[in-house]
Amino acid sequence: MGKRRTHGEGTIYFHKGSGLWCAEATYWDGARLRKKPVYGKTKKEVSEKLQKVREQLRQGIKSSPEKVTVADYLAQWLAANQTRLRPTTLRRYQ
Repeated sequence: MGKRRTHGEGTIYFHKGSGLWCAEATYWDGARLRKKPVYGKTKKEVSEKLQKVREQLRQGIKSSPEKVTVADYLAQWLAANQTRLRPTTLRRYQ
């Protein structure tokens, strides 16, 4: 059994459908958790690509969310979805 990857290192696995190795770097984009996939023919190639992606993410995107209270999050969500909700639904959610 191989060594376990620690939190934030990403995931590497063989994708049977495409016949390629796949690696995923997980990052926080400010609104939700996202995954950035990279593909390659060998596990070593994918591991190197994953390291480059992780470095780029470290430089450009925060890796963890800022602490936000539930009340603040819901207020932001209501403001963002105000036009999508029916007036009665919006009143009830408020």
